[in-house]
Amino acid sequence: MQWLAPANNSQITAGQTISVAALAADDNGISRVEFYADNVLYNTQQTPNSPTTYQAVFAWSSTTVGAHTLEVVAFDLSGNASAPASATILVNADSTPPQVTILAPPSPQTVSLGAQLNVQVASSDEAGVTQLQMLVDNQPYSQVTSQSPGGQNPFSATFIYAANAAGAHTILIRAIDSAGNIGNSNPLTVNVSDNTPPSVTTN
Repeated sequence: MQWLAPANNSQITAGQTISVAALAADDNGISRVEFYADNVLYNTQQTPNSPTTYQAVFAWSSTTVGAHTLEVVAFDLSGNASAPASATILVNADSTPPQVTILAPPSPQTVSLGAQLNVQVASSDEAGVTQLQMLVDNQPYSQVTSQSPGGQNPFSATFIYAANAAGAHTILIRAIDSAGNIGNSNPLTVNVSDNTPPSVTTN
C-alpha cells in the first residue's frame, strides 16, 4: 500500500470533508480495500475485476478536534492483508464564519407599498451552512433551515419580502454554520413608496 493524499500532518477544519487516496498493488489481484479512522473500520471498497493495481479514494470528515490516524489496508484474492498505509490528520476547531451574499436584486431598490420582493442569496462554508435568516431592520423576518444536520455547502435560498411599511428598510441575510459561527451578507436597502392617494367618501 502507498499513501497518496492528504499529506501527513495535514490540518483541516472540523466538519470539513476531505478525500483520502491510497494505491494498492498485488501481482495476484486486489479484492478489496478497507479504510480505518482511529483504528475503527470506516469504509470498504470492493474492487471490480480484481485488478493488480487499484487507487482507492475515500471521503472522510470529523467534528472531533485533535489528531486522527487514518489507515488504508488492501486485501489480495487469498485474503492476505497488506501493511497499512497511514497518515495523521489534525482537525482544528471551526472559527471561520460562513460567507453569504445577496445575489439579487441589487441595492438600492424602490418598490410600491404592498409589493413583494424576491431576495436571492447564496452562502458557503467548509463545515456546512445549517441556517439562513433574513433580517429586516435588524429584526428576524424569516429563515430557511438545511435538511442536512451537518449543513450544506453551498446553501442557496430565495426569500420573499412583503413591502407592507412605507419608508427605507434594510435587509440583511445571516448565515449560521454547523459550528455556530455567524456570517452576515451585504445590506440591501429597500425604499417602499406609498403612491396610493387617500380615498374620500361623502355622504
